[in-house]
Amino acid sequence: MMVWKKMTTFNQIKQVIDILGPSVDNYLYVMDAVNDVYYISANALERFPIKEQEFQNVLETLTKFVYPDDIGILQEDLSKLMRRERDFHNL
Repeated sequence: MMVWKKMTTFNQIKQVIDILGPSVDNYLYVMDAVNDVYYISANALERFPIKEQEFQNVLETLTKFVYPDDIGILQEDLSKLMRRERDFHNL
């Protein structure tokens, strides 16, 4: 995951995801760890049990569709982001 400069806003990154999302096979996403908000490309709605591209309560929502054996390490990694112990996420 690329670390964005502070001048880039969450909404600007959402716009980039909306533009690029239809042309890639992967799921693009951005997480605002401070406000506990997540935004994922529209194609993810077709595969995962989520209703909206943008959602809050990130850790709780991700556990609904992340492989069960990976939930612990994901929760630990994202919790470090939310506590500002790190400024990137790469799993």
